[in-house]
Amino acid sequence: MACLVLEAVGLATVWFAAFEAVAAVGAVLTGLGYSLVYPGLGVEAVRRAPAKSRGLAMGTYTAFFDLALGITSPLLGMLAGRAGTGRVFLASAIVVALACPVAAWLKQRPVSPFMKRFNNCNRKRPSNPTSQTAYLVPQDRMQATKQKVTSQWKSLV
Repeated sequence: MACLVLEAVGLATVWFAAFEAVAAVGAVLTGLGYSLVYPGLGVEAVRRAPAKSRGLAMGTYTAFFDLALGITSPLLGMLAGRAGTGRVFLASAIVVALACPVAAWLKQRPVSPFMKRFNNCNRKRPSNPTSQTAYLVPQDRMQATKQKVTSQWKSLV
């Protein structure tokens, strides 16, 4: 969330800058903040995905991040054409500032029990085979059942 605040402050600094040096400081702050937004929010996206789907989660996050950039760039270009480039920095600062509460909510929101079950499926399992299946995901449960049936079949033969 600090990276979003840093980016918003940088954009606001560029917006109200009367001198080139102040605008340059704002650009540096914006760049520092923005460089941390992608990995920071990406960590949250991946953290909430099941272990087997983390690549898919990162790909989806990247696709929507790029889609957002692709949609907002032309919109900000139209705003610059109608209201001037200064308004682009103001609008961007407002949007980034509005993203701060969302980032704080994501950070404080616990991972759901369903996701915890999938993310913790590799922990040490109990030695009792009947209680072991309660900790396994469906594919692992199927494999455990197959092994159990196979061992019972071998004992009969």
